Amino acid sequence: MTPKRIALSRFWGFFALILLLLAPILSLPGAARADDPWEVRDITVDASADSAVAARDKAIAQGYARAFDKLAERLVANQGAAPHPDLAQLDSMVRDFEVQTERGSATRWIGTLTVRFRPDRTQAYLSRNGAKIAAGALEAPPAGETTLAGVEPWSGPAQRFGLVLPIASLADWTSARDALQRTPGAKKVELMGLARNEARVAIEYAGDVERLRLALQQTGFALGAPINVGANNAAGTFQLARGGAPASSNTN
Repeated sequence: MTPKRIALSRFWGFFALILLLLAPILSLPGAARADDPWEVRDITVDASADSAVAARDKAIAQGYARAFDKLAERLVANQGAAPHPDLAQLDSMVRDFEVQTERGSATRWIGTLTVRFRPDRTQAYLSRNGAKIAAGALEAPPAGETTLAGVEPWSGPAQRFGLVLPIASLADWTSARDALQRTPGAKKVELMGLARNEARVAIEYAGDVERLRLALQQTGFALGAPINVGANNAAGTFQLARGGAPASSNTN
């Protein structure tokens, strides 16, 4: 193989890796909210059919139905009135879904899904069928509520922080992304850039940097000192690491 072909092969190999790492993000049209009442996570599905594609479609339809049942259990006050929509009705109510895990064969598909519903259509469907939303079920936590023990609630506006997180693999990134979305006080988590060995993330957080540091510790991260990566973040950009020790900073 000529040097030119070797260079092209390496380029396309790296490009394919980037697409693979981006796949979990591309299924999300918007940044996830940690307190979204219309999101249902960890829906397990298992379906068989004549082909792999048909099995996957059947499993996703199964996931829609199970997600709706969990959503109704969470939101509906009069559980006896909770309806059971057909697939066409479910399809109109689902905003998007994410595949958390998957494995399959030529005739079977097993996975775990996150399903997000359209608030307007879902609420209208429930109302038409006599279901009543439980009081407080759709109320988001007050701005700045972090559930951090011994820390006063934040009364100011949310701030935007930049985070630079080393990653080793696709599994490492998806695990880190899910943990970041569970950070107490996080309003929005957004992927800003992705390289082979690191992810650059923006997090909209209701609190200052010390509150963010404590909140990230609860989800298994350590926040380092501010670094300069050429980003223009009002609240600063920080190195992030897994574990309890602070991440080392890079001031170059």
